[in-house]
Amino acid sequence: MVRVETPRRTTTHCVFASDGTPLSAEVHGPDDAPVTLVLAHGWCLDRTSWAPVLPHLPTGESRGGASEGGGTDEAPPARVVAYDHRGHGRSGRDHRPRVRGARASIRTLADDLSAVIDRLAPEGPLVLAGHSMGGMTIMALAALRPDLVRDRLAGVALVSTAARSAQGVLGPRSGPRSGPRSGAARVFTLGMRVLAAIPPLPVERADRLPERLRRLAPREAWGIERSRRLLFGHDSDPSHHRAAHRMIGRTALRTVGAWYGALSAHDEVASLAALHDVPVRVLVGERDRLTPPRDARLIADALPPTAVLDVMPHAGHMLPMERPVAVAGHLAALLEEAR
Repeated sequence: MVRVETPRRTTTHCVFASDGTPLSAEVHGPDDAPVTLVLAHGWCLDRTSWAPVLPHLPTGESRGGASEGGGTDEAPPARVVAYDHRGHGRSGRDHRPRVRGARASIRTLADDLSAVIDRLAPEGPLVLAGHSMGGMTIMALAALRPDLVRDRLAGVALVSTAARSAQGVLGPRSGPRSGPRSGAARVFTLGMRVLAAIPPLPVERADRLPERLRRLAPREAWGIERSRRLLFGHDSDPSHHRAAHRMIGRTALRTVGAWYGALSAHDEVASLAALHDVPVRVLVGERDRLTPPRDARLIADALPPTAVLDVMPHAGHMLPMERPVAVAGHLAALLEEAR
């Protein structure tokens, strides 16, 4: 279990997306803070994946400063909004492969993020941070909301993510720089399509099914070890392995399959041009197997030379858990620049 001290000034909110899907969010820190940081999590995770980072952010209630990356707890407090993507965590379960006639896509998540910002951070400078699918969401938002980028966006952190279909062990291979896909990757993709085709279940049953299937595994320890090998580097905390494995296990199977399809079709390289005048930090683990360093370098190469690229030694895909102080340091530096 991830153990963090929950900030005292925390409120929970329900934001309705444009199609009516309820999105669950938490707000940390003072309402009158000079800048707001919005955190978007990854596929099959939820907002608690950012929990190890929160105590190191300058929200006015943190106990430890983020010394790496330039931030300290001496900085004026920021407001932090962490929310769950649709179908993840405590947000509404949209188990349809199609959303209002359009196939589930990263652009749908960008529209959701736009709704969260309009409801919970309608004014003032913004810093956006996205891990994995959350980073893809932010790139899509930059194209969706040029007004927001122009008028309010003061910084972006793209953490363990890719600007187009990731080239890691589970990512679809396409394009001139791609090699042939492994048989395991092809089988995995087929499995995701099967999950996406599962008929919709009542919410209460859909929520329980992944946990029941996880318990049917020969040994939970085996599943946790598989999660560790896929998601983490060599020096990670076993409690984080268990927390990530259980987050994945709580995600409804149809959601897993449908949003894998969204990741596979994702291509926001062109959207990076919208961030040309925004301070951007691109963070990746040296041993990230899902969105490896070459994906981060593609993002950095598409941005001005002022963009910061940090390849963190020995770390895997779960940087908010594996390197919370370093990630918080980068976020604190962006918050400081935004003031």
